[in-house]
Amino acid sequence: MHRLLIISIFLITSSAYSELLTLNNYMQTVLENNDEIKSVQANINEIKGKIAELERAYSYYFAAGIDYLNDQTGQELYLINIDKFKNTSYSLALNKQFKTGTKLSFGAARSIWEFDGSRELQNIKYNENRLYPFLSLEQSLLKNLGHGAMEAGIAKTRAPAKSALYLLEYKKQGLLFNAKMVYWKMSYFQTIIDFKKASLNRMKNILEWNEQRYKKNLIDELELLESQASVKMKELNLRMANEDMDKTKREFSLILNASDKNVEYELEKIEDQIKIFSLKPRLEKKTSRFDVLAAMENVKSVSYDQISFSKGSGADIVFSGALSFSKINRDIEGFVSNSDISNKDAPTYRIGLKYILPLDFNLRKKVHDGYEAAKSY
Repeated sequence: MHRLLIISIFLITSSAYSELLTLNNYMQTVLENNDEIKSVQANINEIKGKIAELERAYSYYFAAGIDYLNDQTGQELYLINIDKFKNTSYSLALNKQFKTGTKLSFGAARSIWEFDGSRELQNIKYNENRLYPFLSLEQSLLKNLGHGAMEAGIAKTRAPAKSALYLLEYKKQGLLFNAKMVYWKMSYFQTIIDFKKASLNRMKNILEWNEQRYKKNLIDELELLESQASVKMKELNLRMANEDMDKTKREFSLILNASDKNVEYELEKIEDQIKIFSLKPRLEKKTSRFDVLAAMENVKSVSYDQISFSKGSGADIVFSGALSFSKINRDIEGFVSNSDISNKDAPTYRIGLKYILPLDFNLRKKVHDGYEAAKSY
């Protein structure tokens, strides 16, 4: 009898499902097939792209240009009657704007001047070929120096985008957590059903044994009825577990977006995961909830709005400067003057300051008060 019980329990608990689905494979399938998660991930990628686009304001960019002028209208320059005037210009430059608002440009340019003219009945041909590397700089000394208007303007645009990103990450996190819960729920019901089947089979064997004993008047009717009641109760428990399993299967298939909802999977056991987890060293990991991070970015957005307005709407002093070293080749034919006809290197530089003062003082104060009120709530 005991051998029969052991064999029956083994047959029930060792009933294999058609396919082994580990938790990692399951979660990977969820990421690939679940429509809701794919939609959330697409929105996440879209916002990440928009945030990356903001950084393009600080990226290097290359510029190249060519310009050609042919003027035959005729004009007078230094008592020379110019009949035809030509100019061809080329330029190459690498440009960058920094978080401090500094605008930097360095490169090289070439300019070729030609004109035909006359003076005192003498024909003149003038050619000038100028090649010069250059460096130019522009810096706002009040608006953008340090953490100024430009950096705050980009940061205030980035903050709501990051807030939306964190909320989507929070939603994705919840969907993945729910998917894991359904996986372990399925695993739990598989274990419970196997156990309940084994328990029911064992109780049926006990009932058969008691029925044989009852026929031999070895037990009374009450003990037989107790065995029958136990079998009915275990059958009811097994039926309820199967109903819960069917509900979980539908949720499991929906999460996987499975076309065949009747596929049976063998899942990892909870007790195995507990053993594995107990052997792993516990690492302290400080994390912040994505919904909290989203709220913090909204607060930052208001602060950056105020900084951007305060810096951008106030007075400013703009410094600008340029430096170049020109290689000049001049050639004049048909006219002799006191001017140098030579090849030489000629440095050129320029510096400037500009002061800007907006006069809308009352409007600026009202806007500032509005930002202060927004920060308070």
